[in-house]
Amino acid sequence: MKASERQRQNIVTATMVLVETRGIASISLSDIAAEAGISRQTVYNHFSDTSAVFEAALDMHGTAMVSHVGALMEKASDAREKIVSLARFMIEAADPAHETLPLEAGLSLEARERLNRHTEALRDLIAGVLKGEGVAARADMIWTMIEASSHTAARHPEAKPELLNILITALDAAS
Repeated sequence: MKASERQRQNIVTATMVLVETRGIASISLSDIAAEAGISRQTVYNHFSDTSAVFEAALDMHGTAMVSHVGALMEKASDAREKIVSLARFMIEAADPAHETLPLEAGLSLEARERLNRHTEALRDLIAGVLKGEGVAARADMIWTMIEASSHTAARHPEAKPELLNILITALDAAS
């Protein structure tokens, strides 16, 4: 990896740390530079503004999440367990801070399309383990159930174990 690529990666990683600890609304390019241990001008050399940095951070996070979920599903022994591993990850990772951030509102159309590709990749992981007729429709329905359960878990973190059990029961009934 070239030095400029490492520096860009460092900026994006620093941004992800700040978003996780402080939320997105209060972060400036100066904050990002300080977290990354570089000058504000160096951040500007790679990104035009905070939105561009946030977009890169979200893209990196989404790509890493899809890769991680794919690895989790690969370890499972059968289709049901693969889907349950995805559901478990999404519910356990649900965070109340994510629910309150209107992340997509300030993103460019291109950035929203990249985020949608991450969602499509997760749906494709589900479709990849299903058999029989109507795979695309069933994968979409299963993903919708998992995504809704994740949003509910973010609003009610104390209920995550119960929500996972309800989701697994619903997934089993839908199979």
